[in-house]
Amino acid sequence: MPLHLDFSDTKDLEAPVPGTYNVRIRKIEQKMSQASNNPFLAWELEILQAPYEGVPLFYNTSLQTKALFSLRQALVALGYDKEELKGAIEIDPMDLVGMECCAVVTLEDYQGTARARVKRLLAPGAAAQAVAAPAAATQDAEEIPF
Repeated sequence: MPLHLDFSDTKDLEAPVPGTYNVRIRKIEQKMSQASNNPFLAWELEILQAPYEGVPLFYNTSLQTKALFSLRQALVALGYDKEELKGAIEIDPMDLVGMECCAVVTLEDYQGTARARVKRLLAPGAAAQAVAAPAAATQDAEEIPF
């Protein structure tokens, strides 16, 4: 049976330029690495600001003891108290879905194609600070006489 499709309102999703973006957590799943058979959390995020609004980003945090620092940084970015994350705790990853923070995004080459890569998560508001900081630096630089 043929499919009847209308692509009139369909937008191509492009990889965002490197930067810091406001994001919302869409989904988190615990998975096992195929290469090492170690557990990790697979995060699916979505960018909240134009021109990349709705573009998905993906982020992984290992659940191995020696790599939990990355998950702790992500939880602090989501508002968890760093002091409460010093001992054993129990969290439900589903409780994180819908929360907002900022993602530092870089581009990496994957089989000849530029792909967005989330380097780390930051507290909400970091995207605005990242935009303001370069503007302030440029303004300061313009005031320096040569």
